[in-house]
Amino acid sequence: MASIQKRGSKWFAQVCKSGTRKSGTFSTKAQATAWAAITEAEILSGGIKQKVDKTLMDALERYAVEVSPSKRGARWELIRVNAWKRLPFANYKLDSVTTPILAEWRDNRLKTVQPSTVNREMNLLSSVFEQARREWQWIDKNPTRDVRRPPQPKHRERIFSKTEQNAIVEALG
Repeated sequence: MASIQKRGSKWFAQVCKSGTRKSGTFSTKAQATAWAAITEAEILSGGIKQKVDKTLMDALERYAVEVSPSKRGARWELIRVNAWKRLPFANYKLDSVTTPILAEWRDNRLKTVQPSTVNREMNLLSSVFEQARREWQWIDKNPTRDVRRPPQPKHRERIFSKTEQNAIVEALG
């Protein structure tokens, strides 16, 4: 719903829909009303979007408080999220964190850890972006979706030694 008020000799119109706020000043009430109706329609159709003022740091902090505590791996997630707060792109606006930035992070990270670690970290980072996209509606697109994942290593085959086999048999009785 638009708010239209007379201020001196001018008419002030303000529209607030879906978290987007626009305002303008007009000579006549009819102009203000027409502008408000058009602006509301554009916002509802997705033509006008609020500029993102949230950073990746904001998303990480909110995720750590609201989402991580309800998960089984909360301790690990909080450790990882706190480490990401020191990343050079942590202070970027959410819509400025792009696929090439994340791909560069992935390549640098692969120099120090195994591909399976990078995959787990990318899963968590993707979860943060998805939460910001779906629940909080801070962004329109998850940039991690277009980042190529490193290949998963082959699983390990564990063969018990004779000593371990004997210990298991004894323990079972």
